Amino acid sequence: MLARVEEIVGEAERLIAVAPAGEAFFRFFAYMVGQATANRGLAEALAGRG
Repeated sequence: MLARVEEIVGEAERLIAVAPAGEAFFRFFAYMVGQATANRGLAEALAGRG
């Protein structure tokens, strides 16, 4: 789980280094939506639904 959080933080840091703040935010948001979609099974398991 820690590695996953580090990956997410790393992506946020990478985006803010290469794009203006507003653009970085929306790109990060899109990244998180994509990750949530890909990891829906994990989220459901953690919530006790899977």
